[in-house]
Amino acid sequence: MNKKCAYILSLLFILLFSMPLNAQVKLTIDQGLNFGSLYPVGSGGTVTISDDGVRNSTGSIVLFPSTYYESTFTLSTTKRTRTYYVFSLTIQSPITMTRTGGGSMTLYLNTNGSNDGWSVTQKKPVTLHMGGTLYVGSVTANPPGNYSGSFRITANYY
Repeated sequence: MNKKCAYILSLLFILLFSMPLNAQVKLTIDQGLNFGSLYPVGSGGTVTISDDGVRNSTGSIVLFPSTYYESTFTLSTTKRTRTYYVFSLTIQSPITMTRTGGGSMTLYLNTNGSNDGWSVTQKKPVTLHMGGTLYVGSVTANPPGNYSGSFRITANYY
């Protein structure tokens, strides 16, 4: 296969953090989830990025040398004298990723560790890492191009 036939899945995530207007815990997206360059051969398969940034595929997916990485985000607060305990994150999954002009894929975000609990202070923000598994169909079902979608994360804290 000629590398010119490959395409890059550029996944744009709009992270919506559900919280009241007077919320004291803030979530900042540091890095979006990127699956890198790949090409589905035959019926396709899956591409997985682990929470620590390791990429693997199953089925008939060709992975090209390219940049890929897990999503990272930071929980923080501006309150100097208060410790907040984030006891769980509710992560919307699966997500439908769509392409202008046709084509869609399903993305399952890793929710491992979403109920671990974290103490957040002004001097001790918490950085979290999250990967996912992308289900890729045939080239006919998933033509080359940019696919995007959005998801919601709700932080439960006191």
